[in-house]
Amino acid sequence: MTTNTMWLRTGLLVAALLAAPAGCATSGDWERSNADASIPFVNHGGVRNWEVESSRALLVESANGRWYRATLAGPCPELRFHDSLGFVTDSTHQLDRFSSVIAGGERCWFESFERVPGLTDALPGRR
Repeated sequence: MTTNTMWLRTGLLVAALLAAPAGCATSGDWERSNADASIPFVNHGGVRNWEVESSRALLVESANGRWYRATLAGPCPELRFHDSLGFVTDSTHQLDRFSSVIAGGERCWFESFERVPGLTDALPGRR
């Protein structure tokens, strides 16, 4: 076996090993896709509804009926006592993990923003 043939076989084996997990759905795939969760067009009615879970978490419903959980970087005590909120986005106008919420003049940054599959409209205290 020549040196070139050996390197070619080694390269093909490495390529096959790296490509094999690409087609498999794993929990890591879900986490990566969930890390990119966002609601577009927040400035044009992209948010239909929201519910406060706690002083550190907020459920947000998009215009297409999908629910998302925004976990806050720290407690946001004002969140529970207001009927209106302000969502702060960057220039893309999409609500994502880099966004924040304003409640009663207090700005609270998101720590994470993820899709909540299977959540229905049967939430208590629906606005």
